[in-house]
Amino acid sequence: FAAVVSVSAKEVDNAPLDLAHDAVLVSMEETTPAEQTSVEAFKDRRNEEKPPLSFDAASTAIVLTDLQNDFLSPDGVTWGVVGKSVMENDTVNNLEKLLAAAAEMGYLVFVSPHYYYPFDHKWEFGGSLELLMHSIGMFDREGPLTLEGFDGSGADWLDVYKPYLEAENVVVANPHKVYGPEQNDLVLQLRKRKIDRVILGGMSANLCVEAHMRELLESGFDVTVVSDATAGATLPDMGDGYAAALTNFKFMASAVPNTEEAISAMGMNPSTVAITGTTYPTDPPAVVERTGGARRMEEKPPLSFDPETTAIVLTDLQNDFLSPNGVTWGVVGESVTEVMYNDTVNNLEKLLAAAADKGYLAYVSPHYYYPWDHKWEFGGSLELLMHSIGMFDREDPLSLNGFEGSGADWLDVYKPYLEEDNVIVASPHKVYGPEQNDLVLQLRKRKIDRVILGGMSANLCVEAHMRELIEQGFDVTVVADATAGATLPDMGDGYAAALTNFKFIASSVVTTQEAVDAMGSGGGSDSSDGSHMLPTAAVMLVMGVSALLV
Repeated sequence: FAAVVSVSAKEVDNAPLDLAHDAVLVSMEETTPAEQTSVEAFKDRRNEEKPPLSFDAASTAIVLTDLQNDFLSPDGVTWGVVGKSVMENDTVNNLEKLLAAAAEMGYLVFVSPHYYYPFDHKWEFGGSLELLMHSIGMFDREGPLTLEGFDGSGADWLDVYKPYLEAENVVVANPHKVYGPEQNDLVLQLRKRKIDRVILGGMSANLCVEAHMRELLESGFDVTVVSDATAGATLPDMGDGYAAALTNFKFMASAVPNTEEAISAMGMNPSTVAITGTTYPTDPPAVVERTGGARRMEEKPPLSFDPETTAIVLTDLQNDFLSPNGVTWGVVGESVTEVMYNDTVNNLEKLLAAAADKGYLAYVSPHYYYPWDHKWEFGGSLELLMHSIGMFDREDPLSLNGFEGSGADWLDVYKPYLEEDNVIVASPHKVYGPEQNDLVLQLRKRKIDRVILGGMSANLCVEAHMRELIEQGFDVTVVADATAGATLPDMGDGYAAALTNFKFIASSVVTTQEAVDAMGSGGGSDSSDGSHMLPTAAVMLVMGVSALLV
């Protein structure tokens, strides 16, 4: 770092945590980025000529999520918040076009539905939108072995899709349960048919579609997302779900074509695709109220953590993200000056110091690439960029040659904390999430079921860790100012996209100070202004004033 003072929080005897940090280490306003990858360099690399998009039915399949009334019908419970986006994108007709093209051109279609049974409503925690889905009876079914009340319900397929979904080229996976396919058999079904490329669409953009994209990427699939074959909700105090998803699609997917471009790449003239076609209502989307459901939404108690069951999880505390000498500083250090604006470096140190002081375990999930990782044959935009600029590079897992002070090394200020007994360093993750490392195992073996999450980068590794931990049954709080993200031309603002998704998906979204306060001295304490509570707008949705989404 360019500016380091001689006093760190750990060296201030008996000083309160926040006062210690008044003297801390990095004067972010005074740093001048050194040689690193600039926004223009990122743009240039991303715009390197790619071959025309082309798919082969032998190795490529269409994957569609949540083709159900509760999302796509004006009678569905979420139409009041997703209807505008569905109509703007012509989502219903574009999804039908993909189904029709698949049938015509011999592509397999895998559908990943979303159902909730009565026993699912007995879950004891969840994120804002997850709780809302339960509260309004979204995707409800009487049981896995009965179709009582199913026909025409919110969980049923949209009528226009039913003829396609009864065809022999369609595989209906088991239902997913939160947002992603971690708990169903989608990946198995794809692998058993030797599919390695996926054309992805469905509902809802920043929830189930993005979750499927992320998990399929982590499972080694080449994923193309069809930008107008999905849609998302806009909710007060949360944000625009479709806009957030579109940013992340551009950051992460191999390609983001529209429906016509995707069908053309499948080998069919889009103008020849014949569909039944759906006409949308002319009136503005209205809220649809549903009686029944698991009406168990209530104001959350003050946020409080217990070191016996809660741990801090931090991703990518490494120079390439957090040092002005790191290769990404040109896009994360200056992208709306997010690192500096959020004071991310110091806030992450505060969390480490609080964990040590208050007896919490801290798990660190690092990101390393070895020479063989660079031999991968495909990847999304940012994934390829990371490889191209040598980000997080190490020579070998059993060698530290050239490691000290490299982009893959910890930021110097964190090293004393990371040598403490309360710290567990997980094995490295490989794309963005913890699917390929031992983080979940390490948490389970210490009987941790709640996580306070921060690190880098917001919409990539932090959001990926949040989503995977939630899919694995953890209660996740995200610390909004203990992360940051890049803004890239033609892609968008990564931090803004992540913040929207944190609010939609996490159990709580807090500041560093609120998180530290809630950690208490072992039993937790009130975190003050209630910003961790379920957003007022969401509570209103449950009361029938508005409606929800996935």
